[in-house]
Amino acid sequence: IERLNEKVLKIAYIHLGQGLLALSQPWLFIPDKGKEESALLLSDTNYASCGGIIMTRPLALECRGITKTFGRIVANKNCDLEVYQGEILAILGENGSGKTTLMNMVAGIYFPDEGRIFVNGEEATIASPKDAFSYRIGMIHQHFKLVDVFTACENVALGVEDEGRYRLADVRRKVIEITLRYGFIIDPDKRVADMSVSEKQTVEIIKVLYRGADILILDEGLSVGDVKFRKKSEKRIKEMFAKGITVLFVSHNLAQVRSLCTRAIWLENGHVVEDGPVDVVTEHFEK
Repeated sequence: IERLNEKVLKIAYIHLGQGLLALSQPWLFIPDKGKEESALLLSDTNYASCGGIIMTRPLALECRGITKTFGRIVANKNCDLEVYQGEILAILGENGSGKTTLMNMVAGIYFPDEGRIFVNGEEATIASPKDAFSYRIGMIHQHFKLVDVFTACENVALGVEDEGRYRLADVRRKVIEITLRYGFIIDPDKRVADMSVSEKQTVEIIKVLYRGADILILDEGLSVGDVKFRKKSEKRIKEMFAKGITVLFVSHNLAQVRSLCTRAIWLENGHVVEDGPVDVVTEHFEK
């Protein structure tokens, strides 16, 4: 049994006396009514008796019946997705399975032809990245979207609306606050052109955190760079996870998925065909 403040979210298997019930979502175990502060998260390798109260983890994001076509190409067809607050969810599937298209709709880059999206239980209309940020959703793309001649702070400030203007000194102060909170290392006054790949990724992450995102989409964000870069990136993700950020992790790297993620889904032909523990779902990927 893992303590709640460690934010370990896995599929729970709860011992019910005469059998073992496999649940399809993370659950909280509260030993006694009125003692919610002592709540425990159940992992898939530990069991607990049900002498207390069982509560489900709330949903951060839900997609229902999402369909997206490009001419005759069907990218997603009647796709459902559930993401729980404070988890790292692996989004798996072959190339062309609809992973990135689905994430682009959540991030406001595409708009679904059919279906509905809910954020923290409320139906959301996400027609642009600006709309996504209003729902505290941000996306880090495989290829960074930074202006090389600008500094880290100037890149973060781009697109930020503050009554038509902003003070760079205020942006810089908030960037430093974010780096301290999440343990990032970045020079806010360094030009992007002079940065390493790792530093550029840090700036991209700070951009979305600056805008208040607590649901973060990483689309093949660890596929670039060398081994040192990937290790640094994994550390960043774990630091954000420890602070309660919900992460959707699109990747082909199973070692990273097993190291980082608390749950996994598998997409085929534009919709989810499996949802469960990381080790179980990744077996499909290996086959």
